[in-house]
Amino acid sequence: MNRWLPLMIILSVLLLAAGGGVWLYQSSQQSSNQSAAPSESSSASTTGETPPSAASPLPGPTATPGPVERRSVVTLEEFGDYQCPPCGQLHPELTILKKEFGERLRFVYRHFPLIQIHPNAQPAALAAVAASFQGSFWEMHNLLYQNQSTWSGLPDIVPQVTQYARQAGLDVPRFLNDMQSPRAFAVVSADQREGTSRNVTGTPTLLINGEMLPFESYSLDQLRREIDRRLLPR
Repeated sequence: MNRWLPLMIILSVLLLAAGGGVWLYQSSQQSSNQSAAPSESSSASTTGETPPSAASPLPGPTATPGPVERRSVVTLEEFGDYQCPPCGQLHPELTILKKEFGERLRFVYRHFPLIQIHPNAQPAALAAVAASFQGSFWEMHNLLYQNQSTWSGLPDIVPQVTQYARQAGLDVPRFLNDMQSPRAFAVVSADQREGTSRNVTGTPTLLINGEMLPFESYSLDQLRREIDRRLLPR
């Protein structure tokens, strides 16, 4: 019995060592498997969603507009109706401004006939457009406003505007044909749509560099100041 005792001790040690090795191997495998499994947080980070805490803040209030930009040329736009009495009263003042500022003032006229209350506004606008096809828009424009009281109450203004066409030296048959053309109607309609898109509701409506002016600022002196403060010094 004593002679087998050393052999039994050696076998016991070997068995204990083997068991320990198996336990260590299983533990290492379990630890390795746990480290490879994605966590909930890392899985969420791959979805492309931003956590609420990192979301961009809402934009703040709009900044207060800065000073008026000064330019070498100012654009003055009028949405007008040739039969509109206030438009007729404003016309001489705008003429003065155009003469005073010369090339520093770019004046744009847009047709906005209020046909519900001014039955002759549409044909007058078409007359101005027809004249423009022969390069004489401003001649007809001025004649219409200067003589507004003459034609605005007529049942048919064609004979009167025909006279203006002759006065401006136009080809009258072509002028009369152009007045009724789809092309002329398209020009007037385009201006009306433009006005509506820019919240124009009545005439006259003036804008300087795209900024709508209040009606109470339409006096000659106030308009002059509005233009001056947008122009670079001479």
